[in-house]
Amino acid sequence: MAARAQQGDVEARFEVAMMHLLGKGGAEKDRGLALEMLKRAADDGSQRAAINLANLLIESDREQALRLYEKAGEAGDIDALRHAAFLLAYETDGSTPTQDTARLEKAQNYLKDAAAKGDLFAEALLGKLLLDLGQTQEAVRRLKKPALAGVSGAMESVLILATTAPDAVDKALLAKLKTIR
Repeated sequence: MAARAQQGDVEARFEVAMMHLLGKGGAEKDRGLALEMLKRAADDGSQRAAINLANLLIESDREQALRLYEKAGEAGDIDALRHAAFLLAYETDGSTPTQDTARLEKAQNYLKDAAAKGDLFAEALLGKLLLDLGQTQEAVRRLKKPALAGVSGAMESVLILATTAPDAVDKALLAKLKTIR
């Protein structure tokens, strides 16, 4: 595997990087080397490397993680698109929406794209974001499908709305949610 990685095999480089990251498969645990190898594999087009590198960088270099998620999202990875949207939409605390309207718009577009492809988690995140932005009616509309499908974050948001803004939530939706719980 190491020989294939040295010869430029991108997926082998990803596998060896993960071995070094975890200290498995006979590889010495070396986070620095693993990060370097993941970056090279990501630069060479490995979506798995880009996503894993982004996951590792999210705390130390949020903007680099965002770029990596966007790259993987543009290549078709819906999970990466959702992660990119979250980083765009929320401050580092993960609960305060950004004040940057361009970032919010881009995040919403990513979530709409992922939701259009059937990602209920993106639909739920979009509903939560809209709720955080005070767009209650659109938030409820976006939260309904994932809530009825049992996506816990969406269910929680709808149930919280039922107590804070009872007129915003359809009674039939609440009744259905109570049977799911």
